[in-house]
Parts: sequence; C-alpha cells; structure tokens
Amino acid sequence: MQSSKHIVIFSHGFGVRKDDRGLLTDIAAGIPDVAPVLFDYNEINEAENILTVSPLSRQATMLTSIIEKTRQENPEAVIDIVAHSQGCLVVALAKPSRIRKTVFLAPSLDNNLERMVALFKDRPGSFIDLLGISKLSRKDGSSTIVPAQFWKEREASDPIPLYNELSQKTELVIINAKQDDVLRNLDVKGLNEKIKVMEIDGNHQFSGDARQPLINRIKELTKVSEATKFVLVGGFVWKGTNDGKDFCDEIVKDFDEPIKVVCAQFAQPKERWDKMFGDDKEFISKNLSGKKHEIEIADPDKFIDQIKSSHIIYLKGGDPEKLTQLLQQTGNWTDQLKGKTLAGTSAGADIIAKYYYSLDDLKIKEGLGLLPIKVIVHYRSDYNAPNIDWDKAYKELKEYKEDLPVVTLAEGEFKVLYDKSSQMTTENE
Repeated sequence: MQSSKHIVIFSHGFGVRKDDRGLLTDIAAGIPDVAPVLFDYNEINEAENILTVSPLSRQATMLTSIIEKTRQENPEAVIDIVAHSQGCLVVALAKPSRIRKTVFLAPSLDNNLERMVALFKDRPGSFIDLLGISKLSRKDGSSTIVPAQFWKEREASDPIPLYNELSQKTELVIINAKQDDVLRNLDVKGLNEKIKVMEIDGNHQFSGDARQPLINRIKELTKVSEATKFVLVGGFVWKGTNDGKDFCDEIVKDFDEPIKVVCAQFAQPKERWDKMFGDDKEFISKNLSGKKHEIEIADPDKFIDQIKSSHIIYLKGGDPEKLTQLLQQTGNWTDQLKGKTLAGTSAGADIIAKYYYSLDDLKIKEGLGLLPIKVIVHYRSDYNAPNIDWDKAYKELKEYKEDLPVVTLAEGEFKVLYDKSSQMTTENE
C-alpha cells in the first residue's frame, strides 16, 4: 500500500456508524487532498438493524490501535484527527500523541447523563436501565443496545479536564454548533486557554445549509501549507534590530497561537545543550511576551516527531560539520518542513545553503543544499580577526562552482527566503 503524506482519522459519535449519519463522510469528501481513515467503534448486526455500543474504554483502545497502525503504514505522514460529539470524548480518553491538530465538532462539555437519557426514554420501544442493558429506538428505525459499563464510564468521564490534558499533546480546536439541538450546555468555562474555541451556525449534526461552511472551516484548519519559510541569521541574534525581537516576531508571525518552537543545539558539544537551550528559551520567551508559545529542546532520537508537532525549527550555531552529521543521522527530517519555518543562525544558516565559507578553516564547504545559495555569516565582523579577508572570501565563494546567489549576513542580521526560490526579503525591507 502506498503511504500517504497527510491523513485525517475520524472519530464518530454515540450510537452511530463510522459515517456519523453522513457527517464524517461529507467532511472526508470535502478535503480530497487528505487520506481519510473512518472506522466503527460499535458492533453492528446488519440483519436485525441493531447496533451495540462499546464501552468508552474499549473505544479509546480501538482508536489507539487505529492510530498506531496508521502511523506504522505511513511513518512520514502528518496525522490530524476530526471528532464529532462523543467521539471527542473518546479521543480525549485515548490521549494520543504525535497528532498535529485535533478538531472537535459539537463536543460534550459535561457528563450529564440525565440529558442524554432524556433524548431517548420517551421513544416507543426504548427502555433504559443504567445498571443493566438499555435499548434505544432511533429515528431511522434502528435500535441501539447500551451496556451498563458504558453508562458507568460515561458518568465518570469529566470532559473539560480531559480536553485540557489533550491540549498539552496536540493543537486542539473546538467548533460548537450555535443551534445545537442535542447539547444544551455550550459553556466553555474551565477550558485551557490553549484550546481555540469557535462557533458556527448549525444543529448538532451541522445539517443542511450548515454542512458546507463547516467543511470549509475544517478544510482550512487541516490545511498543510506546501511552502517552507527559511530565516537565516548571521549569528548573535541579540545583536539584531530591537535586540533580536524583530527576528522573534518574524519567525512566529505566520502561525496561530499557541506557537510551538523546537530548538536544536546539535552544533554544540552535547554537554552544553541544556545550558544553551535555557538561554535560548529565556531569550525567545522574553521577546514573545503576550503570545502563547511552547519551546522544547530538540532530541535527535525524536527530531522528526518534534518537527511534525512544531511550527518553528531553530538550528543554533556552533560547528557546521557537527550539525550536519547529527542531522543526517535523524532520518528524512527535511520531508517534514512543508508549511513550517526553519530558522538557522551562524552554523545553522551555513548548513541550509548549498555552499558556505567556513570562517574557522577559511575554506569553502558544502551545506545540505536546502536552498540554492551560497552563504557567509558573521559578515565583516571581528570573527576570527585578523585572519579573514572578507573581500577575498566573498570573491572565492562567488566564483566557486555554479553561479548561485551569495547571501551575506552580518551579526544579528536576518534574511527570509521561501523554498528553493532565490527571492529574499530582509528585516529592513
């Protein structure tokens, strides 16, 4: 089976099949650039038109297995989740990791069983026994069997704390239906501020005219941008305009909060990583005050997964060859850069280029070639003075092999490039 680049796993609601009465299949059809994964939580007896609800714990286990299987078959894919109604609670109970974005549609915000029971108890043919087996008659003529374990687990599951916990693992967006005819409680009080909450017109199923606006919103939310933004710095970011604040503003300006940054200290000796990360975290946090953000230190063994869940990858300075060697050991990390910002300072900028001038060896060396350019960092500074002749270095680099743009970067100066285009904008443009 050919692996996919972008996958959306769908989690359906209570007492329905995987299509969620057409809601989830309509959404899947409306975002054709992704590979959808739809599956049933419940047991279905086609002959008797009876659906038996699985306990929430079993549903959460099933979702975990589906995610693991999908990831094994598509190890490089970006995975998102779209869940509806009770399917949102199942996702929160499963606590999945390494999910880029999760979108909840009309999720339950409390564990009020009375309201849930009231929806069915007066329907002819329905009987409810919270301590035994319940049978619910559905409007489409089918029957739903509910075991006591489901009711017990549902009453014990408080959605708000579970959603807050999930928001620590994934970017979580909640879309409530303004005219929800099933859930009466739309009070989002208590939700973590990291969770983005929005409301659109529609009933609980977003039926009729509400369906397409919902699909459009989900399509926008799950979009994976194809362009990679590169921000190259000449070293010593804090020497830049506004003491480096302009650089921090530049790397985050394309993303919604909370902004996620992973800092790679791979160009430095490992024993210095924690100290340098602490300094970087303090610097970035100071300049992003007022913006919700998360900053973590890069781990070579988890680097690809960290990139998938981050907006910005920041390659710090040091030894370019050490940085290159470690990056090459992490696997196909560059395949995960679409729609993200890769920032590199000093050695980090060197290895992004195809060629760079090594200020320590006074030689031209090859970078990873992520951009078709040649780079000189710390330009016209006192770095390795008086050994560097800057004019000579520029001339040698310009004349080296193929004709490519030469990007000179003074200390603190940054320039912005996109993908493999040589078009650039600088902080002063």
